[in-house]
Amino acid sequence: MLAAIAIRVLGAGISVAAGLALTNRQPHAVRLTQVALAVSAACDVFIYTTSFYPNNRPPGDTPYYVATTIAVHSLAMIYLWRSKRVRTLLD
Repeated sequence: MLAAIAIRVLGAGISVAAGLALTNRQPHAVRLTQVALAVSAACDVFIYTTSFYPNNRPPGDTPYYVATTIAVHSLAMIYLWRSKRVRTLLD
């Protein structure tokens, strides 16, 4: 249980660092944001598929939550890789 909380805190910390890097237009901001998205997705999938945290999802809905999480994080990654706006904003 303590390890799961530590992983979530680590993910939150990386996400905050990525947000600050994007706000300050740091050169490593996009890469850090991609790492934050990957860590966030991994944390979410871990929590959804284990019994470390209690949940209020109906029985059988966990695969839908996992699929939605992976899809949303994947779309955000694709946006960061392909967006001309992100490239011009940080150049």
